[in-house]
Order: sequence, then structure tokens, then C-alpha cells
Amino acid sequence: MSDCEITGSIPQGIGNLSSVIFLALDNNNFGGPIPTTVKELQNLQELSLEGNILNNSIPIEFCQMKNLGALILVTISFSGLLPPCFGNLTSLRFLYLGVNNLASTIPSALWSLKDILEFNLSSNDFNGFLPQEIKNLRALINFDLSWNKISGNIPSAIGSLQTLEFLDLSHNTLSGMIPKSMELLIDLKYLNVSYNRLQGEIPSGGPFINFTFDSFTMNDALCGRSNLKVPPCIIKKTSQRSPKKLIVLKFILPIIVVEVLNFVYVRFSYSSFSSTALLLTLEFSTFIVVVEIAPPSFSFVLTPTDYLCLFLFFANRIFFVCAFLVLTVQHFLVLQFYSLLLCSCSIAERLEVNKSNCELDVLLGVACCSCVGVQMLVMAAVAGDVTSYC
Repeated sequence: MSDCEITGSIPQGIGNLSSVIFLALDNNNFGGPIPTTVKELQNLQELSLEGNILNNSIPIEFCQMKNLGALILVTISFSGLLPPCFGNLTSLRFLYLGVNNLASTIPSALWSLKDILEFNLSSNDFNGFLPQEIKNLRALINFDLSWNKISGNIPSAIGSLQTLEFLDLSHNTLSGMIPKSMELLIDLKYLNVSYNRLQGEIPSGGPFINFTFDSFTMNDALCGRSNLKVPPCIIKKTSQRSPKKLIVLKFILPIIVVEVLNFVYVRFSYSSFSSTALLLTLEFSTFIVVVEIAPPSFSFVLTPTDYLCLFLFFANRIFFVCAFLVLTVQHFLVLQFYSLLLCSCSIAERLEVNKSNCELDVLLGVACCSCVGVQMLVMAAVAGDVTSYC
């Protein structure tokens, strides 16, 4: 009964057609509401009312038609909300609601139609955003959401729709980046995300190799290949410090600072208890930096020799502060010599165990040896004062 120019309203007696499987009343001049008796069509598998003027809301009686596989309600001037109960139509494979005046968010229940093949909501006033649950539409082939008011980001889960061939999200207010996951849509033949607010790099792999600039026009700040008529992407250089610079900041610099304070202490404040406590606190902090912070930062594991070396390193630094009260200069220099020897062993062991990171290991080992050497130089510089004090 398509294209017959039938006028008037759809009769209530339509519910008596209980054995009908296919009913096409499209492109007529039907007006008024859809009769509630339509729910009696329990065997109906396809219903088309396209091109009529049924200026009312979508009746919830459609939700009781459990065998409905295709529902075509295009260009009817429907207004109001899309009934959430449409999510109960598990037999639905084709849903066309384009060119109406539906104004609401897309009911969350619709994202559970896991067997739907074609889903067209174009040219309405749908708002809200696309949720990650879109991945549940695992059989989807055709998805048209163009000419609406959908905002937010394109969800990365859209890359899970492996059967998708047609995707039109144009003329919305989508923002953010085109997700790289869409490169996985190997069957995608048509894509249109033009007239949105998208930005960032246009993916270049998978189906994007075949798309033209028409798919991406009139967005905020997209960039990519020159044939897409968008600016090239500018790779911003991040100010990441190299491992060597990080070692200087986390490992060597604290040692130098403490050595300077040690020199000041030895030179001007031999017996001040408060100065001693302060310096010992700094010594312990340096030890924590070396043992706990530095190794994880540079992805290496301390060996037992390393731990022994660091322990002795920490111990002799305490003695360095206290040496002028309990040790002679000769005893102190012997302790420094053994520390230097043990640190050298640590370097040798590390080079043998972890040859892939030799340059970094040498730098760390030299830093450890250097701090001991600096201590010895400081002792030599103040040896006269220490000797007289002892």
C-alpha cells in the first residue's frame, strides 16, 4: 500500500491484521496518531510508515511487538522522546528514525541492541553524548547520527565495532580527538565527521588511508596528511631530561650540597650539637635518595655489593661529621680508602651483570667514588685544623 496517496487516519481495525508479517504504508497522506491497536500485530516483522504526517509522539505500543525486525519511521514529523522500551525489541535489526523532531538523549537501553544491523537517528534534535556502551552494538553495519546535537568525545570503544561499514557523525558538536582505535575498523567504507569541533591528528592507518578531505571538513583544529587539506601536525618537543641529567639532579647534586655543608661545619663549627644533627639528617636524606629514589628512576636493580657500598658510604659520612671527636685523621682516611675500593668493586660487578646499561652504571659508580674522593679532599683541606683540634 505504498505510494497510493491514501488520506485520513490509520484505522483502529489495523490490529485485526494479526497474521501480517510485512506492512508498508509509506509515502501516503496518513495523518493523526498511530492507533494503539498496532500492538496486536504480534507477527509483524517489518513496518514502514515513512513519508506520512503522523505529527505525534512515537507510541510505546511498538515496544510490545516482540517479533519486529525492521521499523521505518522516517520523515513523519514525530516529536517528543524516543521510548526507552525500544531497548526491549531484541529482534530489531533495522531502526530508521531519521528526519523527525525527536528531542532527547538517546536512551541507554538502546545500546543493548547487540544484534541491530542498521541504526539511523539522523536529522533530529538528539543531544547528550555517545557512551562507551556503544561497543555493545557488535553487529552494527550502518550507523547514522548526523544532523543532531550530540556533544562530547567520540568514544574509543567505537573501535570495537568490527562489522561497521558506514559511519556518519557529521553536523553535531563533537569535540576532542578522533580515536586511534578507529583504525581497527577494517571494513569501514564511509566515514563523515565533518562540521564538528574535533581537533588533533587524523588517524592514518586502517580505513583512514582511503578517506578524503570531505570526511573531515569544518572542524576546529584537525591536522594530518596534506591530501586531507588540513595543516600538518606539529610535534611538540617535551622538555624531558635525559637519564644523565636526572642523575645529576637526583644523585650528584645532593652530594655536592652536603659536601659543601660538611666543609662549612668542619671549618667553623666543630662541636655544635645542633649543626651535627642537621648535617646527619642531610646525610640520611642523601642516602635515601641514592637507595630508594635513584634506582627506580633509572630502571636498574641494586646488587648486594651496591647495598654494602651504599651502607658504608652512609656510615663513613656520619663518621666524617664525628671524626673530629672520636677518630684521628689517619683512621678516617683508611675508612675512606675502603669505601672507595668497595665502590670500585660495585662498578665492576655491575658491568659484569648488566652490560646493556654500562654507560649509566659507570656514571653512577663514578658518582659514588667521586663523593668519597671529595670527602678526602675536604679532609686534606682542613687537615691542619683537624689535627690541631684532635
